[in-house]
Order: sequence, then C-alpha cells, then structure tokens
Amino acid sequence: MSVTTDFETMLREAFGTRARAQVPLAPFTTFRVGGPAQWLIETRNTDEIVVAMALAERAGVSVTILGGGSNVLIADAGIRGLVIRPRGWTISSIDDRSVRADAAITINGLVRWTITHACAGLEAWAGTPGTVGGAIFGNAHFSERLIGDLVESVRVASRGGTIDDVPAAHMAFGYDRSRLQSSGEILLSAVFRVAPGDPAMLREI
Repeated sequence: MSVTTDFETMLREAFGTRARAQVPLAPFTTFRVGGPAQWLIETRNTDEIVVAMALAERAGVSVTILGGGSNVLIADAGIRGLVIRPRGWTISSIDDRSVRADAAITINGLVRWTITHACAGLEAWAGTPGTVGGAIFGNAHFSERLIGDLVESVRVASRGGTIDDVPAAHMAFGYDRSRLQSSGEILLSAVFRVAPGDPAMLREI
C-alpha cells in the first residue's frame, strides 16, 4: 500500500466522510480562484487539528492551514498535501482584562463579541477581513496599529501535535511578521488584552 493510500485511509478512519480528496479551494477564498486540495479536512475543534497534524507528520505529508481565505491566492495546480480548514470555534473571557479567541474566529466576530460583552480595546479592528489565525500569522496592521500589540499570549501546536503556550514577547512580531511564518507551528488560539467598556460607546467608535 502506498504512502498516499495509507494516509487517506488514516484520515478516513479519524474523520469519516469529512476527509475529502481533490476538493476545489476557489470557493473558500475571497478571490474565488485556485485549484484543488489533495486532501481537505474541516476541523471542528482544537483536538481535531492536533490529530490531523499528527497523522500528516507520521505520513510525511505537508500541512497547509486555510482560514478565512482573505489575501490568499491559490495556484491553478492547487495545494499538495493536507489542507486544514478550521471551523466553528469559541471566544471566552479569562477575566475582565483578557479574552481568549480560537484561531478560526473572524476578526469581525471577535470585535462584535467584545463589544457585546463590554470589553474595550479591539473595536478599532471592526471591518477587518480574515480570521484571528491569519491576523496573527501576518501580524495584521492598519493605521499604524499592529494586532500583535494587543496579544498577551498564543497557544500553538507543533507539526507533531505538541501544544505550547507562547507569550507575545516570544512571537517575534514585526511588520507583516510573526514567528509562525518560520516555526512550522499552527495557531490554535490567542489571548487579547482588553479593558472594561460601555457597549453603546464602543459601537460608535
């Protein structure tokens, strides 16, 4: 049995019919162009991402994370290896000064949540496309603001599935840069600094 067949078998054993092959990726990007993923998994939680990454590592298969699909151009030839598309995660308050958001949450979704829950600090990012994961990967910016300046820490997974909490000071944030671009780690969630605020006033900003 080939490595390709072995890997596809392992994926289907772990994820059932959600493990798909030769899936067109154009519908998942804002540019609506690009070829297929060799394999695609839409994960439902952090544990599934870790499982998928560990299976790929064991089989020697490359992994690509596709979040909201903004600012992404995919070649007509598509993407070889496993494409993981995280879906349906959560946001939660740690205390009145910090909020944890999973990587698949959209920036707009995070902003709406913080305003509704009377948390100030992220409202200026309303209207920003993409997900928390993509924003931190590239240290998103506008009007001289960097998303990394609001991050306290992140939770990442290695290619082998090891989970680690990393303080912002160790993320090598720079203009359009973070350590995720060279470390091979996958962002699972991030903790953002917030402050108490009034929802009515925050909506006017």
